[in-house]
Amino acid sequence: KNIHCGQGGALLVNQSEFISRVEVLLEHGTNRRQFLRGEADHYSWQDAGSSFAMSEINAAFLSAQLESLSNVTEDRRGIWHEYHGAFEKFEDRGILRRPIIPGHCRHNGHCYPLLFPSLEMREQVRKALYTQGVMAHFHYIPLHSSPMGRRRCSSDPVLPDTEEISRRLLRMPLYIGLDMKDCLARIEAVLQGVFPGGRR
Repeated sequence: KNIHCGQGGALLVNQSEFISRVEVLLEHGTNRRQFLRGEADHYSWQDAGSSFAMSEINAAFLSAQLESLSNVTEDRRGIWHEYHGAFEKFEDRGILRRPIIPGHCRHNGHCYPLLFPSLEMREQVRKALYTQGVMAHFHYIPLHSSPMGRRRCSSDPVLPDTEEISRRLLRMPLYIGLDMKDCLARIEAVLQGVFPGGRR
């Protein structure tokens, strides 16, 4: 998720018997790829499909990023660790909770979420950050409560922990080139203003 090509993705096929159908689906439902390989003397509509193939421009853009993937990941981890160090004192005061990375895991610095004590406090912080020019988002809606999730579930799942955490979660901005000194100063000013005495 830390590199991109505009809109694009990858499909991994691990069973050879599906490859020919996948090629058809990717080529507007036609057997064009077989034709280009000389395996058919013409191509025509064979199945459902769409224009899923990535353009050459997007592929070139992605290729350059793949060459820099390790540097991008290290830069993002650096930003992540700056957040982690800066928020430790606020966690110690009971204002928020920082992410926990188990000792046997490595993260890719994709995002830095904070967990606040309540929805009201999260929203107070989010709005105050916005007035300071810091865009922080929450947007993790539990899948089971989404419109598609409700259609797919045969019952009404009860997941109180999932729902509670989604209400209290806030993601800090994290992107290459982020001015961390300025960003952290603004965030700290907001947190000190919203939680002047902490929640001991």
